Amino acid sequence: MQLNWSQLLSEERMFARNAGRFCEASSAFEEDYHRIIISASFRRLQDKTQVFTLDKSDYVRTRLTHSLEVSAVGKLLARRVCDLLATSGHAGVPVDDQCHAIREILMAAAFLHDIGNPPFGHSGEYTIRRFFEVALDEKCFAGRPLRDYLNQQMQGDFLHYEGNAQALRLFNKLHFLVEEDGLNLSFGLLATIIKYPVSSLQIDPARSIRRKKMGYFHSENELFSRIVRSCGLADSEVAIDAGEVPRHPLTFLLEAADDIAYNTADTEDAYRKGFISYIGLCRELEAAKSKPPYQAASPAVRLAYDHYCEDLEKQYQLALSTNYCEAEIYAIQNNLLYAQQLMVEDVAAAFVERYLEIMSGSLESPITDGRISGLIISTLFDICERHAFHARAISAMRIACDSILSYLLERFVSAIIPYDSEETLDPLQAGYIDLISRNYLSAYHRQAEGCDPAKRLYLRLMLVCDFICGMTDHYARDLYLHLTGSEIS
Repeated sequence: MQLNWSQLLSEERMFARNAGRFCEASSAFEEDYHRIIISASFRRLQDKTQVFTLDKSDYVRTRLTHSLEVSAVGKLLARRVCDLLATSGHAGVPVDDQCHAIREILMAAAFLHDIGNPPFGHSGEYTIRRFFEVALDEKCFAGRPLRDYLNQQMQGDFLHYEGNAQALRLFNKLHFLVEEDGLNLSFGLLATIIKYPVSSLQIDPARSIRRKKMGYFHSENELFSRIVRSCGLADSEVAIDAGEVPRHPLTFLLEAADDIAYNTADTEDAYRKGFISYIGLCRELEAAKSKPPYQAASPAVRLAYDHYCEDLEKQYQLALSTNYCEAEIYAIQNNLLYAQQLMVEDVAAAFVERYLEIMSGSLESPITDGRISGLIISTLFDICERHAFHARAISAMRIACDSILSYLLERFVSAIIPYDSEETLDPLQAGYIDLISRNYLSAYHRQAEGCDPAKRLYLRLMLVCDFICGMTDHYARDLYLHLTGSEIS
C-alpha cells in the first residue's frame, strides 16, 4: 500500500447535499472548523473535566482549554512537518495547498478529539464498560438477557466503550446543522480523528498501537468503510474486516499534539493544586535518570533530557534575579514551554525520518518512541500519575463520579429497554424517557427505521450512551441530585 495526499485530504462528505452551505469558507476543512466551533458539543467541553473533576478553581484545564492547546500544538507541528518535508528529498510530499489543508485539518481535529468523552473523563468510560459487563447478562428484554440479542461487535461496543468512537458517532448521527445530516464533516478530517481504525472485535494492543482500543461502533460500520475508502486507507472490505486499515498519517501528529499538550498542562495543574512542589518536581525529573526509559535512551536523547532538566533551574534563577514574585510557577511554566518547543521540533523530525513507513501504512508504534519527546511525555505522565491522579482527593471524587454515572445508567437503561417495542413501559420508565433529549430520540427513530428487533435494541442502548455522554459534569451531577431527591426545585 502506498498512501497519497490527494486521497488522504479527501473533501468528500457522507452527504453531498449540504456541503458548502454553512459559510463562505476558503476550503472544505475551514468550513469543518467553523461547523465544529458553533456546535453545542464543542461548547460543552468547557464543563467537562480534564483531570480535576468538578473543580471550583478557574485556572485548571477543562476539555475545552485542553482542546485549544492541542489545536495550537497541532498547527505548529503541521507547519514544521511541511517545512521539513519540502527539503527532505522524499517523493510524494504535500505541496503548498495540501500543506494549508494539513494545518486546517489538525486544528479542527484537535477540537474533535475529546468531544465524545462522557462526563468525568476517562473514569466515565470505565464506568460505562463496567456497567454493561453486568447489564448484558442481568437485564432482560422479552424474557431473555440483552446479550442474546446482540452480535459480538454490538456487545464489544459496550464492553470496550470508547469516547473516540463516540466522537465519530456524535457528528454523524446526533447533530443537526442542515436537515438530518449531522455536521457532515469531511472524510479527511474524520479519518484523522480515528486513532484506532479497528472495531471492538479487532482490539489487540500487543500487535499495534492502532489496535489499542476501538475507533468506531457497529452503528458506524458503513461510515467507517466510506471514510477509509475515500482516503485511500483501504481498498477492500476484506482489509476492513481483518482490521488491516492503517492510521491516517495526520493521526500520528494529532496523537503527539495531544500527548504534548496534556502532559505539560497536567504537570502545571498538579503544581497549582498542591499535589507536587517545585522542589518535588526537580527531584522527580532528576530521579527519572535512574529509570528504564532514560537508561534505554540513546546518548543524544539523554543529553537533550539533561538540558531540559537544567532549564528548569535556569528559569528559577532568572525569576529570582529579576525579583519575580512567584519564581516557582514562573520557572515551571517557562520550562514546560521549552519542553513543548523541544517536543514539537522532535516530533516533526520523527515524522520526516519515518515518512516512508507512515506513507506505506506500516508504522505500528507511536511516532515518539525512542525519542526525547517520548521520554519527556512518559516522565511527566509518571510524575502526575503518582502525585496527582491517585491523590486521595482525586480518588474520592472519582468514586463519587462513578456513583453518579452508575445510577444514571441503571435508571435510563432500564427505561429504554422496553421503549419502542411491544413491551409496556411503566409510569416511572416513561418518566425517564421524557428526560432524554428530543434530538437524541429523533435520531434513534431515524436510525432504527426498518431495523430488526435486535438492531433496534442495540440502538436504544446506544441512545442512552449518547444521552449520558452528551452531559457536562455539572449537568450529570445535578440530574443525579434531582433524581435521588437530594436537590428538588
